Amino acid sequence: MRIDDTSSQHHIDAALRSTLDINNILDMVIKSSTVIIFLKNGARIEAKLTHELKKLYWDVKLRNRRKAFGL
Repeated sequence: MRIDDTSSQHHIDAALRSTLDINNILDMVIKSSTVIIFLKNGARIEAKLTHELKKLYWDVKLRNRRKAFGL
């Protein structure tokens, strides 16, 4: 799924917030102004990087780091 319609980006961000649960996210990658979200069910979502998605990115990275080191 690729999200690239900037005119409806606000609505897409709201939809992402309501459907994305940190427990369903496997990993996230930031490439330039795009974030790629890898879900545990194998789906991949690309979206424009926003402040909310950047915060979610760091939450996922910290969670993964804690799991890796058993904290």
